[in-house]
Amino acid sequence: MSFGAPFPGSAINLVYNTSPALVTTTLPVTFTGVSIGPANATRVVVIATMIGATSDTTGITIGGISATKVAAGQSGSGVISFGDLWAAVVPSGTSANIVLSGSVVGSARVGISSYSIYGTQSATPASVLNGANGNLIGIQVAIGSSCNEDAGAQSWSGVVSDFSSSISGGAGHTFFMSSASKGQVVSSFAVSVTNGGGFCFAGW
Repeated sequence: MSFGAPFPGSAINLVYNTSPALVTTTLPVTFTGVSIGPANATRVVVIATMIGATSDTTGITIGGISATKVAAGQSGSGVISFGDLWAAVVPSGTSANIVLSGSVVGSARVGISSYSIYGTQSATPASVLNGANGNLIGIQVAIGSSCNEDAGAQSWSGVVSDFSSSISGGAGHTFFMSSASKGQVVSSFAVSVTNGGGFCFAGW
């Protein structure tokens, strides 16, 4: 789902690009040739990561450019559900390899969603909610990321689901992963997710 045109200006515009298929893997893992939207000097690429594993990813790169974790949430113990947002200024290219670093015991269940934000050259959000529902303040666009174990599909409010899927966690368990976004937000905006597990929100 796209919101606004990908051109610089006073408005901040958001584009949802893609969500590759969920994978069962180890870390590090590479998602190859992921769409990151039209190139632009003002483009910030945001990657929502959704992970069920013993530990979270420790870093990601977008076409070789290191991203910063700008929002995070986690739930559970042992095998933990993580929903994070990572962002970097990536002015060139229309696709990129997304590499998630880290080390886990056993296998990880991993999903990502790719977003592009235009009209700002800052990877730092104006407002963040880590593992909590509430109000994002002073923003124009919003993104959410969520992963839960066995709680069922997520239900979003204030943002629109862009991606929702599930993957077996083994031993009768299932991880539910979802990302959501909203463009053309006016300043203060209420967002929430039901069955969020590990989840977060960020707004620019």
